[in-house]
Formats: sequence, structure tokens, C-alpha cells
Amino acid sequence: MGTATDPYQPCEGRYRLTEGVLGRLLAFDTPISMLTKSTLAVRDLKVFHELDRGPGASEAMSINTLDDGLRQLFEPDMPRHSRDSRCCVALRAPEYQRRLWLLRSCLC
Repeated sequence: MGTATDPYQPCEGRYRLTEGVLGRLLAFDTPISMLTKSTLAVRDLKVFHELDRGPGASEAMSINTLDDGLRQLFEPDMPRHSRDSRCCVALRAPEYQRRLWLLRSCLC
């Protein structure tokens, strides 16, 4: 989930659709790999851990820049990098697969 579009769109905070999808994947014993830029992934930690103990789960956070000025310019709806960092720490667990994708930003 999340390679073409982020599963945590801005409306996700209100409608909680991704949480339901993750629950259905768990119910049908389906492994998942998710890429997101959103700190909302922390909200669904319980389901991620259940998926990890069952069919399998990995979660990747994508951070495009650590410069909040550039982030505000290019991705104004994305969280500040300090919130990204706290999210990555919350997602850690010894047995849990996690990845951090850092994409270099530059102005040419």
C-alpha cells in the first residue's frame, strides 16, 4: 500500500479508512507492506503489530527533506520533520520490519 498514493490522505484523520482496510487484511491473513509520509501511521500501531505477528507487515516512512522551509514550499500538508522523527521512534520494535526512505531535495 502506498507506492502510488499515500494510504493516509488528509481526510484519513477524519474518516479512518486505512485502519479499516488494515483490519480486513488481518482478518483475511494477508501480509502488508506500506509506504507513507504521514504520522497517522502511529494511530494504527496495534493493527500493524497484529499483522506482523500474523501474516507479516513492514512499514516505511518517506521523508523528503529535513528543511521545514522546503517542506512547507513543496509539501505544505506534510508534517514537520520533528514529527516524522517521533513517528519513526514510535514505530520501532525489535521484531518489527521498518524502513526509512530519505529522498534528497535540491533546487536546481
